[in-house]
Amino acid sequence: MSKWPRDRKTDFVQLFERLYERRPVGVAETALADAERRLGVAIPAPLRAFHLACGAEPCVMAAHNRFYGPAGLRYSEGRILFCEENQGACVWGCRPEEGADAEVGNVLGEDTLEWHSEEVWLSQFLEILLYLQTAWGGFEHAGDLQDPEPVMPRIEASWERVVDHQDLTIYRRGDALISALDGQPFLTGAARTSEGFVRHLGELRFNEM
Repeated sequence: MSKWPRDRKTDFVQLFERLYERRPVGVAETALADAERRLGVAIPAPLRAFHLACGAEPCVMAAHNRFYGPAGLRYSEGRILFCEENQGACVWGCRPEEGADAEVGNVLGEDTLEWHSEEVWLSQFLEILLYLQTAWGGFEHAGDLQDPEPVMPRIEASWERVVDHQDLTIYRRGDALISALDGQPFLTGAARTSEGFVRHLGELRFNEM
């Protein structure tokens, strides 16, 4: 997935509704204003839009990785820290200026982070994370496919590729997602409903767990 133009804006409400078929629950403007006063810097527009759209949705905020709510946002080393990897191996942050890349801070030791660019704009990275949270915990019905090679041509031909970032690829069809990690010999499938799992993933021989 190539970089989007700097002025490309993700509609997080629309994206959430597309995945979950309901209106998301976001945080209040006042919570973000309080966070900005505490941090001493402005929250960039994409991160603000993300929280306003779905910042009170556990399926987005805590299904796999852990997003910080407005009260938990931190400002360190010139970056607003907004999400923690599920095993605590890294955090994600962004500089407060508009149009900046998302960055990942690898945890080297206590209070020591090594920062690298994710090489995508913050708005695009938040969309990637929303899909990831949905595919890895947000959707209730999930399973693995241990031998994906026979069905990969069908997936590539009839599923929409919605994420292609570094070693992660996510495909979407209806109310189901399939995720693949480079170097892993299996696929993970998830669906919003049991019917969707049977319809879209059962035919590919995914086994629901």
